[in-house]
Amino acid sequence: MYLRKKIAREFRLRNLWAICSFAFFPCFGLSGQGDLRITEVNFDMERSDRGGDHWLETTVEVQVRGNSDPAAVNRLYLDNVRVYIALAFNLGSRSRTRLEYYWSEVEAATLERGTHEFRFYLPPDLIERSRLTGGPPYAFHVEVGAGSSGGANPAVAVSDNLRDPARLERFNALLEGVRDKQSGVLLPQAESPFRDMYLGQTPTAKGYLRSRE
Repeated sequence: MYLRKKIAREFRLRNLWAICSFAFFPCFGLSGQGDLRITEVNFDMERSDRGGDHWLETTVEVQVRGNSDPAAVNRLYLDNVRVYIALAFNLGSRSRTRLEYYWSEVEAATLERGTHEFRFYLPPDLIERSRLTGGPPYAFHVEVGAGSSGGANPAVAVSDNLRDPARLERFNALLEGVRDKQSGVLLPQAESPFRDMYLGQTPTAKGYLRSRE
């Protein structure tokens, strides 16, 4: 089951819901369940150690507070943490939008209490074709949950233009229409040329759940 879903290159949100603004792009709202929070969503252009052109990197920073389940194997670890991300880029103009959607999903078997970073990458050829920059997309939706089904109350981060529930629902409906077509385009770190970078910072992803479910 799918999880639905820095401005100035970087956001750092410390509250359950936050609103702020920047001259180029407004910040986003987030919510979180007790064991999980999304603390940052970053966008930047990165080049692999192997060389080549730049990729568009999205980093989702997740804070694990522990495990509130009394039956947990270890209360310092949270199991089956799943991160879902959906992006929309405007290939048109402000007056006539033409949106292109990308999505990806990854799951970690377990995460220790603390901060962890999940990264996703859009390939250089799409960046060049669509004339994308390292700034934030037109809209984005991120969800992070724990448990076999992603958790009943996942942590959520959305761009400011999706804070209205009706607009978020519309965003997800439009994405659903192209989900199969866009499957496997936005790559989790483990499937990208960046898989060996950020050692010690990147959670180990389950092999069966990547970007092509």
